Amino acid sequence: MTETLYLDSNIFIYAFSDDQQFGKLARQLLSAVKDGEKKACTSSITFNEGMHVLRKITTFEDSVTFGEHFLGMENLRILELNSTILYGSLELIKKYRLRPSDAIHIATALAARADTFYTQDSDLKKIKEIHIRSL
Repeated sequence: MTETLYLDSNIFIYAFSDDQQFGKLARQLLSAVKDGEKKACTSSITFNEGMHVLRKITTFEDSVTFGEHFLGMENLRILELNSTILYGSLELIKKYRLRPSDAIHIATALAARADTFYTQDSDLKKIKEIHIRSL
């Protein structure tokens, strides 16, 4: 059975901002998803986080381009936020003292039964419920 990856917002942000340290690796991972080599999902909040951050560090036009590419990305399953995920995120916040957006991402990955959670957020290494991996 094919492993399901969950992609945190920062993977997309590094790829689209052409980050010097992680941009190339993030683009390679996204390319493998687009090409159908890897099965991946993310939360709908990735759209908001990506556009927000990219608008701050690049241009308005670049953030819109990100939004268009994100929504049109082949082989990426975008998962909607719902009350089950919110309740799960609250439990994760209490257990690990996470920021709400991080907890929503983890709860979404767990709801999707993802095998591996890709992130560059070192604070999430403490999560025991899912395998956390960096680029």
